[in-house]
Amino acid sequence: MGGPSGTGPGFGPVELIALAFPGADVPAPVLAEVVALAGSDRVRVVDVVLVRPDEDGLEIVEVADLDGPAADGLADLADLVGRGLAGEHDLGLVAESLPPGASALVLVVEHLWAAALAGAAREAGAVVALTELVPAEVVNALAAT
Repeated sequence: MGGPSGTGPGFGPVELIALAFPGADVPAPVLAEVVALAGSDRVRVVDVVLVRPDEDGLEIVEVADLDGPAADGLADLADLVGRGLAGEHDLGLVAESLPPGASALVLVVEHLWAAALAGAAREAGAVVALTELVPAEVVNALAAT
């Protein structure tokens, strides 16, 4: 992930999540969940952008610039602490995976629940050997068998 340089806030583990949509807009229920997530005490939303491939390359829309009734409540996310952590390289990879006319909402979330654990492990001389996110669809399919 690309991002800001210099001294800034310390972060715990972060995750980049890209949600792809068949059209150019993000559905209102998804945006409402982003706002709810931003109010959570388990994660901190540090960056949100909308990616739309276009004929000129790549359109990147900052969360503060999203408009329409579906974007109500997103104004509170305009000054995210990790703005820019979803770097151009990451956003380009997301855009390459999208079919024509599609878009993706890209979120970077900090796992606040894991920050203390990561700090304790670091102080104990441990390193994170592996992390892997298993998509909900896979977990649910495995649980159903």
